[in-house]
Amino acid sequence: MFYRIANILIEIKEFENEYLEHRLSAYLDPGTHPMPDITFSFNENYGITVPEGKDFKRLDAWYWVDRGNEGYSAVKQNSVTRINLNRMDFDKSCKNVLIEYVDIKDYYKELTTDRVLHMILGDAFAFCQTMYGQTVLHSAAASYKGQAILFSAPSETGKSTHTSLWKKFYPDDVVLFNDDTPVILEQEDKLYACGTPWSGKTEINENKYFPLAAIVFLKQGKENSIRPLSTIESVVKLLNETKKPVFEHLMDKHMEIITNIIKKTPIYELTCNISKEAVDMVKSTVFPED
Repeated sequence: MFYRIANILIEIKEFENEYLEHRLSAYLDPGTHPMPDITFSFNENYGITVPEGKDFKRLDAWYWVDRGNEGYSAVKQNSVTRINLNRMDFDKSCKNVLIEYVDIKDYYKELTTDRVLHMILGDAFAFCQTMYGQTVLHSAAASYKGQAILFSAPSETGKSTHTSLWKKFYPDDVVLFNDDTPVILEQEDKLYACGTPWSGKTEINENKYFPLAAIVFLKQGKENSIRPLSTIESVVKLLNETKKPVFEHLMDKHMEIITNIIKKTPIYELTCNISKEAVDMVKSTVFPED
């Protein structure tokens, strides 16, 4: 099956999974595609090992290994038993990815293997973004009259709550097109925000992309206020909330992407409560002519 996500054509090879097909259905690309950008393969394996490599790092529950010319790997373990549950193998150009897994029903009651595979596919896709000059920003994505605003913050800060207010007060002008992990990409020297099939705890995602008007980092407060962030503040915030590669040579590319975002996009910090005033403060700042 072929899917186009953030203008990247991916193939999921010889693997039938109803849950994955459901979650990716809006991104299905039924045409003829002799050469996908990334090919993903899946393999159930109860003997997952940690490969050898020249660099070994940990990020977001994954143990990452640089295998030199052979590529990159990441292994996730059960936190109690230390049994290897999942492994991702990337070739050096991130054009071929193998995802190995075990059935997790004996390890996690609150999750299913299908849901885990969907999340791992998202992690693998996010890692590959650096190779394409793109990045995933942990944010809730809304468009207002055809222009995107990404509302970013640590989890449980109120991103989804804030974007829901935009839809409540301006229903005809607002599209909520991702609730957790939109992609920022560049086309013809202009930045866009794109929906992806990965949207956190909800299924709020649309296969749409919009010109990126602004990024707003949220901060809870009793009173509403908004201010532009300095370059240094923007770098720190974006590093905290983008999906980063762990390896130094890839981080150099990631920093180039972040620098380009800061150069071309207004970035603000909004201290806010749950109110229409907070929405209108952002709207009048980002769209003063409206």
